[in-house]
Amino acid sequence: MKPFALRAVAVAAFAAVCVSAASPAMAVPLPPLISEKSVSGAILFGATDSVPSQLVISNSSDSFISDRFPAPPDTPIARYIGDTGNGRLGANVDVANGNFAASQVNYTETVTNNTDHDLDLYFSFYLKPGQAQLVGTPTDGTFWEGTANFRGDIVWDTPENFADAPSIWSVSANVLGDSDNGFFNSTDTSLAPGFKFVATDTGYTYDAYQYTLALGRLGAGESKELGYFLDSEGFYREVQCGCISRSAFSAITEVPAGGHSAVGAFDPLGIVTKPGTQFLAVAVPEPSTWAMLGVGLLAVAGVARRRASVSAKVRRAA
Repeated sequence: MKPFALRAVAVAAFAAVCVSAASPAMAVPLPPLISEKSVSGAILFGATDSVPSQLVISNSSDSFISDRFPAPPDTPIARYIGDTGNGRLGANVDVANGNFAASQVNYTETVTNNTDHDLDLYFSFYLKPGQAQLVGTPTDGTFWEGTANFRGDIVWDTPENFADAPSIWSVSANVLGDSDNGFFNSTDTSLAPGFKFVATDTGYTYDAYQYTLALGRLGAGESKELGYFLDSEGFYREVQCGCISRSAFSAITEVPAGGHSAVGAFDPLGIVTKPGTQFLAVAVPEPSTWAMLGVGLLAVAGVARRRASVSAKVRRAA
């Protein structure tokens, strides 16, 4: 091999190394959303139909909470569960014997748009079948009364306005009844398209409900907070009396209840970006890398010119 050919090979190899060093790094996808999630829950309990002081509350620094009252092995009167890792939320009560109980679970998620353009966001959730009823069979000859209330709420706003933000989705069912006057029930599903409470003789049930709530656009660099809240509460008691006033109940001996107030909800959930949208960041070479790339290309160009000049001389000599 001639000397200039060896030099050409060496220079070409150097150029190849330069080009290789200058190649952009593998494109690394960045998450379109920076998300901070938290869950908290509370159980309230008391032997009264007025809201008692709070008994149990849990705030989670991890992705899972769960609590119940009373403690095992007793049958739970109230419990909640919150799991941001697997997307589950639930609150229920089943109370009797002159007691009030409430179970609350709260899910919050703050999201920040980590891209340079707007994102369409959605919140997908699925409520399993649930109820708000005064169920069971009251004991013969007793006066019974009770309440069963359920509410679900979703709010979405900037962190500074979150505390006063209006609901963008909500449902509620309220049951109030006694053996003298029957039931006074009401529901509200005006902000929950497709959600239906089914009236029963003792309150309401609802079937499974799946919905994807459009949250609108989140601007580049913008942050908003979503809150999803489920609240269940109930009160029930029976007393041995015929037609005395409610104010005199405290003087009446209560009996073990045949009926009870049962309220419950359970829901998997999660915030997602618009399906099918992908985000990709391409690494840009450093200035020094561009310089190495330039040297390599110039070297290749020099070799090409030299080879063209040598070829011309050979043709003339021939």
